[in-house]
Amino acid sequence: VTRDVTFHIVTTDHVYTLESAEKDASGQSVLLLQGQFRAGAAITVNPLAEEGYAAAWSLILPDSLSPMKLRCRLPQGCAVEDTEVQLRLTDGSWQAVEAHQQGSYLVMDLPSGVTGLRILHTPQDLLPYLIAGGALVLVLIAAVVMVICIKKKHKK
Repeated sequence: VTRDVTFHIVTTDHVYTLESAEKDASGQSVLLLQGQFRAGAAITVNPLAEEGYAAAWSLILPDSLSPMKLRCRLPQGCAVEDTEVQLRLTDGSWQAVEAHQQGSYLVMDLPSGVTGLRILHTPQDLLPYLIAGGALVLVLIAAVVMVICIKKKHKK
C-alpha cells in the first residue's frame, strides 16, 4: 500500500557577518560582528565622546544563535601592544577584554550584554630610551674631550 506524502520544509536564511555602517578614513568598516544572525539583522554603531580614548562607540547588537566575535579596526597610529580594549556591559560598567590582531582588525570574543566599546591607546614609555640615549651622548662627549686633551698633552 502506497500513498502520496507531502513535506513542507521551512528554511531560515542566516547571516554570519554583519558590518557597521561606520567607516574609517580608508573606507573600511570600523566594526565587523561574527555570529549566526537572522536575515535582516543589523549592528548599530554610534561614536561616543570618551575623553582620552583613541576610539569609542555605543553598540546595539542583534541576537545571535551562536557565540559572537567582534572585529574592530585598529585606530590610526595605534599598535596592538599599545592598546587596551574595554567593553561596556548592560549595567554600565566597563570591562577590559583580551584582543589579538588579525590583519588590520582587533579580534575579541563578545560576552552577552555588550552596549559599548572603547579603545585606550597607551604608547610605550619612551623615558628609559631617552635616558639611555642621553647617557650615550654624554659618554661620547667625554671620550672626545679626553682624546683632545691627550693629543694636546703629546704635542707639548
